Amino acid sequence: MSHYVKQGYVGPTGPTGAAGPTGPGVGATGPQGPAGVTGPIGPQGTGPTGAAGPTGPQGPAGATGVTGPASTVIGPTGPLGPTGDVYTVGFTGSISVPVPNQQMPTINIGSGYAYSREQKVIIANTNTTTLNLVDYIKGNVISYNSGNLTVRASSSASEIVGVTGATGSNWSISLDGAIGLPGDTGPTGITGVAGPTGTVGATGPAGATGSTGAASTVAGPTGAPGDLYKGTSASSTTIPQVNSSVVIALVESNLAYTLGQKTIVSADTDNLFTGEITSIASSNLTIECLTRRVNGVDGSTLAGNTFNSWDVNLDGAVGKQGPTGPTGSVGVTGAAGDLYATEIDASSTTAFPIPVPGTGGNTVNQQFTVGTGLAYTIGQKVKVAHDSLNWFSGPVLVYNKTTGLMSVEVQDHARTTPYDSWNDHKVNLDGAVGKQGPIGPTGSQGIRGYTGDTGPTGAASTVPGPTGSQGVTGATGPQGSSDILYVQIFS
Repeated sequence: MSHYVKQGYVGPTGPTGAAGPTGPGVGATGPQGPAGVTGPIGPQGTGPTGAAGPTGPQGPAGATGVTGPASTVIGPTGPLGPTGDVYTVGFTGSISVPVPNQQMPTINIGSGYAYSREQKVIIANTNTTTLNLVDYIKGNVISYNSGNLTVRASSSASEIVGVTGATGSNWSISLDGAIGLPGDTGPTGITGVAGPTGTVGATGPAGATGSTGAASTVAGPTGAPGDLYKGTSASSTTIPQVNSSVVIALVESNLAYTLGQKTIVSADTDNLFTGEITSIASSNLTIECLTRRVNGVDGSTLAGNTFNSWDVNLDGAVGKQGPTGPTGSVGVTGAAGDLYATEIDASSTTAFPIPVPGTGGNTVNQQFTVGTGLAYTIGQKVKVAHDSLNWFSGPVLVYNKTTGLMSVEVQDHARTTPYDSWNDHKVNLDGAVGKQGPIGPTGSQGIRGYTGDTGPTGAASTVPGPTGSQGVTGATGPQGSSDILYVQIFS
């Protein structure tokens, strides 16, 4: 049987009663009653957290945020590259000031340095309280083996600064011409624009920590190698004369030599030369000799000895490049120079074979047309050439600046056999005329020649000589006394 309850007014919500037993069947759903008044919120439950739901779909990208400040975190330093040639070393031990050219006692500086025979070194006192007794010593390497360095003091007293025999114990040893300081650090690049920030997804549960992986067996990238200069040559080479050049074939192929660097090439301490690199072809250096030592004699002009084994190195390491000086102001434009280089105008000149100079007093003249407005004058010697094997030369007889017409007397020539005709010749001065040189000094007075013998008297002249001028009238003499003159007359 079904029971129906008539709906009355809604009273206050009473306390929840205990749940009754479930009836045997489900009754028909009654009409929805009006919502009751919401009861107070019960205390927060403390039940266990349910499992995380699946991650929702990716939301749309948010608007681009403002660019954050530049990072102040410096990235990790890359692995260290292989070490380049090392020369500078500190040494603690007794060293006395030598006399010029004295072989100094061998000192042990340790291994790993790049010294080779005859490199110039400086041994400097680092104890500032004894600089008045010992300052520095310059010299040349005799040998460097198993960490032991032997040096011969410079032959110049000006390169040994200190009291002979004075001793120091703290030193810095390096090449005389030390390696320059590292270059300045370049400016930091501009920070790129930050990409748009995506929406933050829901945080998933933390996964279990994985086991630590094995150490990496892959080496990091190799750093850039330092410059290397110490090399050897096994080619048979003779010590060249000063200002002569020789080609040194290096065994090594990874050295950093550049044109203009000064090098030292030594077979032993008594046979060596220094020079400047003028050409580099693969592992071959062309070196122009600047100084030489033959059989222990510096500056010897004797024929050099020939050896099959050589040490090659910098003669003093190169410092860093100095800053570029300011650009000077542009000078005033100079006056236009004379123009001579031209070529035959093929459109106005018929092709002709290379002419031959005349013989027996006869001259051969060749006429053609060249460029206009040139500086040729009559008598200047020109060369007219098709190529290096076909040409003629001689003085200019005619040149018209307006039309370009030129005529040349043929005085010299060269041509191949059989010869051909051309009209594409190049024309230019055959050695430009130099300016008038200065007048040389007057020579000393020559020795006076002896006086010749007196010649024979010539025949009497038949031409009357000129009448002499009237002589000066003499002074009047004194008045004489009057005497009687007796004259006897004989009949």
